[in-house]
Amino acid sequence: MKQLSEFFLAILLLTFTAVSWAACPEGTKNNYKGECVPVAASETAGDSKWPISCGLVDEEAYRVEGSKHIFKLDNGDIGRCSTDSKGYKDAYLEFDHSERQEVKSKKVYNKGQYKFSALVTISGASQWRSTILQFHDSGKKGPPPSWFGFDGDWWFRTSDKRGMKKNLRITLGQPFQLEAIFWFPNEKTLSVDYFIDGELIAQHHNRKMNKGSYVKFGIYRVLSEGTTTFIYDNPVIEKLD
Repeated sequence: MKQLSEFFLAILLLTFTAVSWAACPEGTKNNYKGECVPVAASETAGDSKWPISCGLVDEEAYRVEGSKHIFKLDNGDIGRCSTDSKGYKDAYLEFDHSERQEVKSKKVYNKGQYKFSALVTISGASQWRSTILQFHDSGKKGPPPSWFGFDGDWWFRTSDKRGMKKNLRITLGQPFQLEAIFWFPNEKTLSVDYFIDGELIAQHHNRKMNKGSYVKFGIYRVLSEGTTTFIYDNPVIEKLD
């Protein structure tokens, strides 16, 4: 009789444990105390098609919830890339560090035509400038051939402020569909058309590169005024030809 009671008690404990585990909401897991705690970015992003670039700033800086890639930086969250702890100064701008959390494509692109797309939502404090999407040169260090982002007043801009076809401002908390069609006129150049909600906003054509380009998205900002959150829902790159 005692063995039978112990058997039923074991079944009850297993059932309780299973129910407790299943009760945790998306983006959390059950710890050894039976509590629901946030899943670390290293756990959620490990199987992602988008590896973390330059390492993780902290556990809040990046996480994946379903199809959403969520980036969050607080004031002073210096990025892990080698240049992020270095300052910059010219006649118009001065800062002593950069704040960054990004992911990147596994593939390097050097021929064909492709489209990056994601539903993006931005909220939080302002900064002097921030990127949303970058096309990096895989063959050299330094500034990327092209990036798309916004300025301190939330106006969309390109890396050199050239190629803008329309002035458009971000509405905080309101999702917008970002698309970037990119191709390679030859083995040493990259061209990109940037669209917001289906409308052409900017063109960066015949940008010089060395050995192809890879894609990065997330937060890369300077002179921030507080916490900012970027959400990219269903980021994908598809081949067009």
